Amino acid sequence: MLAAVAAVALGLAAYAAPAAPAGYKVVSGPGAQPQRFQPWDKDTNYFQWPAKKGPYRIALANGFVGNTWRIQMIKTAKAFVEDPAIKPDVKELKVVSTGTDVAAQVAAIENFINSGYDAIVTIAVSPPASTA
Repeated sequence: MLAAVAAVALGLAAYAAPAAPAGYKVVSGPGAQPQRFQPWDKDTNYFQWPAKKGPYRIALANGFVGNTWRIQMIKTAKAFVEDPAIKPDVKELKVVSTGTDVAAQVAAIENFINSGYDAIVTIAVSPPASTA
């Protein structure tokens, strides 16, 4: 699961390439699960940072809590990080729900990035906005 979260975080980093911190290198891609992580276009870069040892800070930027599966997602994430096999690897799980406001969700994600979270999990409030 942590590998999947890291893969998502790495995939999101490709869209924020100009603001990427020093210490990364451009590598060939796609990496893990290429059938799931398609490049934006032929000029998409792939980045690699040195592995970071845990425990990790993980953020969940939810949209609205308007249906049972989103509530279940949050409860599952909280239960997951409390599992005795996982707990030593997670320093913090921060969950925010921003409602249906796309700008608020984007701001929450930017705040998590600026606060140095190691992984950010999100379900976009607006799928078209997730490509902006």
